[in-house]
Amino acid sequence: MLLVDTRFVTSAPNVEALPETGIPEIAVIGRSNVGKSSLLNRWIGRKRLARTSRTPGRTQLLNLFSVTGAGIQYGVVDLPGYGFADAPKNARAGWMEMIEEYLSQRQELILVLHLFDIRRGVEDEDAEIFRWAGEAREGAVLAVATKLDKLPKAKQKPAVAAIAKRLELPVARVLGTSSSTGQGVEALVTEIRSAVRGWAP
Repeated sequence: MLLVDTRFVTSAPNVEALPETGIPEIAVIGRSNVGKSSLLNRWIGRKRLARTSRTPGRTQLLNLFSVTGAGIQYGVVDLPGYGFADAPKNARAGWMEMIEEYLSQRQELILVLHLFDIRRGVEDEDAEIFRWAGEAREGAVLAVATKLDKLPKAKQKPAVAAIAKRLELPVARVLGTSSSTGQGVEALVTEIRSAVRGWAP
């Protein structure tokens, strides 16, 4: 595993409030309750670094973490979840503006992990955000299916293939993962490590 040291750096209400770290950053985006914090905790090897909750919409700021290990250092930004219908309309709009500003303006950002609940697939809003993020970051967006363990094994590959088809991606470009079992997490870490090592400030 990549982990040597991980720490929480700061929470910021907008991209301008984030510190200039001088290290590459990985952004994590997805619908509310897609399992962002759980997957983050799993891949960096800490059980409770990112706060998890049964209540959707708890992440409402740009949460920045620092990860150092295997000779590299990078930041991780946990972005607010979108699509939380019970949140006030103005709050949802504010979260989306925060996400869009970070994805389009953050100089340190090198890779966006867009998470999709394997049971829910890709809805119109998901597909639109995925396309927009790809345009904003010149294709540096990786589709990650979460909660793979929630499906019977025979249904996992077809579900991943369905996400790939909806996003117009090769099946190999959609990573199936489970924060509970660790399935697919090493492949995700490999993708992150490759992006970080290829970064040139």
